[in-house]
Amino acid sequence: MKKLKNIGIRVIGLAMMTFLPGMGVGAVIAKNWLTGGAIAFGTACATVIVYIGVAFAWSGKASDFDIQEAFRTATAKAGETNDNIHAAIADVSTSNPSEVTTSPKA
Repeated sequence: MKKLKNIGIRVIGLAMMTFLPGMGVGAVIAKNWLTGGAIAFGTACATVIVYIGVAFAWSGKASDFDIQEAFRTATAKAGETNDNIHAAIADVSTSNPSEVTTSPKA
Protein backbone atom coordinates (compact mmCIF):
# COMPACT_ATOMS: atom_id res chain seq x y z
CA MET A 1 0.00 0.00 0.00
CA LYS A 2 2.88 2.34 0.82
CA LYS A 3 4.37 1.79 -2.66
CA LEU A 4 1.03 2.60 -4.33
CA LYS A 5 0.71 5.80 -2.31
CA ASN A 6 4.30 6.69 -3.21
CA ILE A 7 3.59 6.11 -6.91
CA GLY A 8 0.30 8.04 -6.76
CA ILE A 9 1.87 11.12 -5.20
CA ARG A 10 4.72 11.04 -7.69
CA VAL A 11 2.32 10.68 -10.64
CA ILE A 12 0.48 13.80 -9.47
CA GLY A 13 3.80 15.65 -9.29
CA LEU A 14 4.79 14.36 -12.72
CA ALA A 15 1.49 15.56 -14.15
CA MET A 16 1.93 18.99 -12.58
CA MET A 17 5.47 19.22 -13.91
CA THR A 18 4.80 18.12 -17.50
CA PHE A 19 1.20 18.94 -18.38
CA LEU A 20 1.44 22.74 -18.21
CA PRO A 21 4.54 23.10 -20.41
CA GLY A 22 3.00 20.58 -22.80
CA MET A 23 -0.15 22.68 -22.98
CA GLY A 24 1.92 25.67 -24.10
CA VAL A 25 3.70 23.69 -26.79
CA GLY A 26 0.49 22.01 -27.92
CA ALA A 27 -1.35 25.32 -28.22
CA VAL A 28 1.31 26.66 -30.56
CA ILE A 29 2.26 23.59 -32.59
CA ALA A 30 -0.81 21.35 -32.64
CA LYS A 31 -3.37 24.12 -32.04
CA ASN A 32 -4.74 21.97 -29.24
CA TRP A 33 -3.54 22.61 -25.69
CA LEU A 34 -5.10 19.41 -24.31
CA THR A 35 -3.28 17.21 -26.81
CA GLY A 36 0.03 18.91 -26.05
CA GLY A 37 -0.40 18.39 -22.32
CA ALA A 38 -1.41 14.75 -22.79
CA ILE A 39 1.59 14.06 -25.03
CA ALA A 40 4.02 15.65 -22.55
CA PHE A 41 2.55 13.72 -19.61
CA GLY A 42 2.41 10.48 -21.63
CA THR A 43 6.06 10.82 -22.60
CA ALA A 44 7.08 11.29 -18.97
CA CYS A 45 4.95 8.30 -17.91
CA ALA A 46 6.58 6.19 -20.63
CA THR A 47 9.98 6.95 -19.12
CA VAL A 48 8.75 5.81 -15.70
CA ILE A 49 7.20 2.62 -17.13
CA VAL A 50 10.39 1.73 -19.02
CA TYR A 51 12.56 2.31 -15.93
CA ILE A 52 10.34 0.20 -13.67
CA GLY A 53 10.10 -2.45 -16.41
CA VAL A 54 13.88 -2.67 -16.51
CA ALA A 55 13.92 -3.06 -12.71
CA PHE A 56 11.43 -5.96 -12.98
CA ALA A 57 13.43 -7.58 -15.77
CA TRP A 58 16.70 -7.15 -13.91
CA SER A 59 15.78 -8.16 -10.38
CA GLY A 60 12.20 -9.43 -10.54
CA LYS A 61 10.89 -6.67 -8.26
CA ALA A 62 10.62 -2.90 -8.00
CA SER A 63 11.95 -1.52 -4.74
CA ASP A 64 11.17 1.91 -3.32
CA PHE A 65 14.53 3.03 -4.67
CA ASP A 66 13.61 1.85 -8.19
CA ILE A 67 10.33 3.80 -8.05
CA GLN A 68 12.11 6.90 -6.77
CA GLU A 69 14.77 6.71 -9.48
CA ALA A 70 12.18 6.12 -12.21
CA PHE A 71 10.42 9.36 -11.37
CA ARG A 72 13.72 11.22 -10.98
CA THR A 73 14.77 9.98 -14.41
CA ALA A 74 11.51 11.23 -15.93
CA THR A 75 11.95 14.59 -14.19
CA ALA A 76 15.52 14.97 -15.41
CA LYS A 77 14.54 13.97 -18.94
CA ALA A 78 11.75 16.57 -18.99
CA GLY A 79 14.16 19.14 -17.54
CA GLU A 80 16.54 18.73 -20.48
CA THR A 81 14.18 20.63 -22.75
CA ASN A 82 12.50 22.96 -20.25
CA ASP A 83 14.55 25.63 -18.52
CA ASN A 84 11.94 26.13 -15.77
CA ILE A 85 12.00 22.44 -14.80
CA HIS A 86 15.81 22.41 -14.95
CA ALA A 87 15.93 25.43 -12.60
CA ALA A 88 13.43 23.81 -10.20
CA ILE A 89 15.52 20.62 -10.05
CA ALA A 90 18.62 22.69 -9.26
CA ASP A 91 16.73 24.61 -6.54
CA VAL A 92 15.47 21.43 -4.88
CA SER A 93 18.86 19.75 -4.97
CA THR A 94 20.64 22.75 -3.43
CA SER A 95 17.97 23.59 -0.84
CA ASN A 96 17.60 20.06 0.52
CA PRO A 97 20.58 17.88 -0.47
CA SER A 98 19.57 15.16 1.99
CA GLU A 99 16.54 14.43 -0.22
CA VAL A 100 18.63 14.06 -3.36
CA THR A 101 20.31 10.67 -3.49
CA THR A 102 21.96 8.77 -6.27
CA SER A 103 22.33 5.44 -4.54
CA PRO A 104 20.12 3.25 -2.33
CA LYS A 105 20.16 3.96 1.36
CA ALA A 106 21.80 1.30 3.48
